[in-house]
Amino acid sequence: MAMSEQLEFECELTEEQALLDGTREVLIEGAAQVDDDPVPWLLSLGCRRPKEDATPLDEGDLSLTAPDGAVLFATLDTGTITEAFSDEVADTATVLNLRFNVSSGEGRYTTALGNVVVRGVLAGNAGQLTVEIAVSSEAS
Repeated sequence: MAMSEQLEFECELTEEQALLDGTREVLIEGAAQVDDDPVPWLLSLGCRRPKEDATPLDEGDLSLTAPDGAVLFATLDTGTITEAFSDEVADTATVLNLRFNVSSGEGRYTTALGNVVVRGVLAGNAGQLTVEIAVSSEAS
């Protein structure tokens, strides 16, 4: 069974740590309300940003928790995080363009295979990310 969904997350940069080699580890968390469901989708995205801006990322993880408690886990396939001037906020913003491969899951996603694309902008420590989920269930 295939599932495709697009969600809009309100996100916050909850942690950023500069490492001795010049890279930065970041943690972004967010929530997305869908229709009238009182329980939101939850997002947790961690990655290591290279020292040079626009250099492709090579390390990152993502978890998405659905309102029913099912969880998707994914590892970074490819992507960039860059700093750019945003007319929207009249300041420098962080632009994310990431693709993750679904590596495992829980609940209805236990046998899920596929990918998750994350795109969006963080201005300061907050912003909105669009998450596109495309998975199918492996036959048991």
